[in-house]
Amino acid sequence: MIKGRKEHTAKLQEEKRSTSARVAAQSATKVAARQQPPDPEETIPGWENSTGSILLLLDESLHAHLIPGSGLAIVPTTETLAKMQASSSHVPWDLGPFLEVPAVGAGGSRVFKVGPRGALMIDAGSDPRGGVTAAVYLNQLEGVMRNLGVTHMEKVQIIHVHRDHISSIPQVLQQYGVTPDRLSIPREFTQVREMQRVLTELRKQPGAAGLGYTATWVPRTVSKDRSGGRGDIFRYSYKAGEASVEHVGLKSAFRAMTDLDRSSYLTRVTRPADRASVVILGDMRGSDLAAIRSAMEGQRVGSWAEFFQGMTTLSGFSHHVGRMDAGHVAGMMSLLEVTLLRNGTLRVVEQTNPDDHSTTRAETMELMSRLGIELVTAEMPTAGAVPSGAGASGDRLTVRGPNAQARAITPSALTDGLARIERLAQARSTLDVWRPFFEELDPSEKYFDTELLPQIEQSLQHLRAAVRTAMEAALRVRTEGRKAEGGTGRDYTANGGRRGTAFVTALSAIPRTTQAETTLGPKGLEALEKCRQMGPRQVPLQVAVHAALTRGEYSDKAFAHMLSALEPTTRNSLLTGRRGGPTTRLKAFQRVRVQFAFQQAVLGTGELSIPRHWSSGARATTRGERGSSRCWRSSIPS
Repeated sequence: MIKGRKEHTAKLQEEKRSTSARVAAQSATKVAARQQPPDPEETIPGWENSTGSILLLLDESLHAHLIPGSGLAIVPTTETLAKMQASSSHVPWDLGPFLEVPAVGAGGSRVFKVGPRGALMIDAGSDPRGGVTAAVYLNQLEGVMRNLGVTHMEKVQIIHVHRDHISSIPQVLQQYGVTPDRLSIPREFTQVREMQRVLTELRKQPGAAGLGYTATWVPRTVSKDRSGGRGDIFRYSYKAGEASVEHVGLKSAFRAMTDLDRSSYLTRVTRPADRASVVILGDMRGSDLAAIRSAMEGQRVGSWAEFFQGMTTLSGFSHHVGRMDAGHVAGMMSLLEVTLLRNGTLRVVEQTNPDDHSTTRAETMELMSRLGIELVTAEMPTAGAVPSGAGASGDRLTVRGPNAQARAITPSALTDGLARIERLAQARSTLDVWRPFFEELDPSEKYFDTELLPQIEQSLQHLRAAVRTAMEAALRVRTEGRKAEGGTGRDYTANGGRRGTAFVTALSAIPRTTQAETTLGPKGLEALEKCRQMGPRQVPLQVAVHAALTRGEYSDKAFAHMLSALEPTTRNSLLTGRRGGPTTRLKAFQRVRVQFAFQQAVLGTGELSIPRHWSSGARATTRGERGSSRCWRSSIPS
């Protein structure tokens, strides 16, 4: 009997092994089938099968499983990926203050919010003419810290070694308990006598030794060059809290340390969450920028424009909005071409002292006003006044307190041309981002690719060329033009001699309209601006709603949106009341779809009207066409 039981048990175990082998074989067959290249008709348009990917899976025990991804994974094509990357720059919100500078005169002290409570400070100095005591400086700095909502320094980085950028290092480090591992001073800067004096003062501060600044301490910051070793450009980048920081400098200038303005880092600080980005020019003038641009382009063509791509704000402009001469024009134009001329807008946050070098600084600020540059300044503090500051978030400038000012722009054909460049550039970008919506409306429509987008590009080139000529003419007036009669500043009129006349002529040559502006018309530009403000996250919803209304295609996204747009009494009546009663989800969707379409047609609520063949006379109609201008419609969330 025992023998029979053993035989029975062995038989059951054999059957289990056989079953397990059969299941494993079936599973392997299924996996192999899945790894075969998918049917072209089953792939997502703009995506392709990944032939070399690996899937990484983590189970509940955090065990890692690597699975060959060929046939299981699809990836965007190169063209689709480029569109996705372009779209990602459109963020429909601003995460608030990012940069602020205290009112300490023409000094260098910039504070960035790089975390919920953490700050990055770039340089720490005040006006070199005096008048800003340590107590006043720390009071102004604390006002900036409070306004940004930060309490401690993640890092203090020195990028320029003149006195007005380093004089307050000892006070800042002691006030905020910054230890040596959070202080970055380029090794080359320790050769400069002023830096040696500041470091000696730091070591003598009460409590300095407790922080780590002993009598024998010296800065040991060694920045690793990531430029590839070729050419005269030095590159270094790192993370500071949630922000990314990138430095660019000239190797030859840092080796010599004779021209301290040029021996500085061109620095970019970016907050990835909303892509707020600031480029710090420091004390660099036009000739310094020209030298860096030449070296960058010599190393890799296009790297100069790439460094400024997506930048929203400059910190610093011509050495505290100071002196500018003919030798600076080429460098300033190379800066304006990749910022103001590319985007149609430029914001600048500056620390200055208008009472020192008053004529020079007034003339440079007048130039910026005529160029359409938005400028805010933090200036010398008033005794006993509340702290002041000038700053920037992702999409706007801010001023706070009695010693900070927002400077006005002087309207002209040049500033109007820049505003038009901004609108056209945004229209082109919006058309790219909303392409899936337009393709949903009419998959066979090639008008955007074959006519409208090339037209916008040509119009931008034409407009930029004319505006560029006017911008350079304005710079020539600032650096070489006549002084204005009976007042300060330069003469930008026809009475201003050769340079003034050239500026007036350049203004008159800016075209009043372009082909793309005529084609789009005010209605088209308005519709695209509405799309841009809605942001890229609305595109899938608009596609789903249009598919629901025109083809009756069900999706949870469209159903939820249409439900939310209905008045509660109507909605309840359709779903559970006398107009419908309890039913299946699909039938409820059809009821809601009909009601939603009716409200759009009769009441005109929640519509997004996009002219198909853009013209200034285009009008939206609920019946589809009026004359030769058809309109595309979808819904906008309330």
